[in-house]
Amino acid sequence: MAFDARDFQNARRAEYNKGKGTKKLVWVLLAIIVAFIAVALMSIVINYIEIKEIGAQYVSSFFTNIKVRIIAQMVSFLIVFIVFTINNFVLRRILIKENADLWYISKIVPMVLLTFVISLVASSFISDNVYSRFLSFANATSFNRVDPVFFQDIGYYIFIRPFMESLIDSIKVILIIQTVYTALIYLFLNMRNGIENFGDVLKNKRIVTHNIVNVLLVFISIAMSFKYNAEEILYGNFGELSGAGYT
Repeated sequence: MAFDARDFQNARRAEYNKGKGTKKLVWVLLAIIVAFIAVALMSIVINYIEIKEIGAQYVSSFFTNIKVRIIAQMVSFLIVFIVFTINNFVLRRILIKENADLWYISKIVPMVLLTFVISLVASSFISDNVYSRFLSFANATSFNRVDPVFFQDIGYYIFIRPFMESLIDSIKVILIIQTVYTALIYLFLNMRNGIENFGDVLKNKRIVTHNIVNVLLVFISIAMSFKYNAEEILYGNFGELSGAGYT
């Protein structure tokens, strides 16, 4: 009976520590989210004050930029959040059976908050990369002149191509981060059972399939950039010739 009572107490203590760890992580993640939003708001206010000092006539342009940036961040946040949520729930479903003792795997709330933080940071990166070029993209105009190689209007290279290239590059970076992040979690959680079980990662078909899907998504994003890589010929230097002049 004494042995059973000790086991029961140990189980209760482990459950208590698990709940305590979950609460700590939740509070840390919430603090990161609040700090991130506070810094973003402070940055907007400081930029507004600077623009107003330069001239009141520029304030409307400032708010147009802010509006586009917020929309870009909201859309990118939603896309990244959905992608990472699907990825994390697939990861959790595969790992939960053998790692139920880990509170950051067994509990849904920490995983959702972690996905929220990742999405917030990633969407900020995408927004910074894309929003200014989106304004040019949205107001694209034709020059009625085409290049001698791809026969694209010059306006395409000035207004459209920079936005599309930055958008695809952002998608590529996010997918690479997701792929590396997922692979490292699988490796880490398999290694905790001992290095001799390292080969189990490749024996588990679901783990292999999940990683293959992520790698395929990365390759698809790379393939999407081939068109723009080919167009780099128009920007290169060949001895004394620039761009496509050598043709």
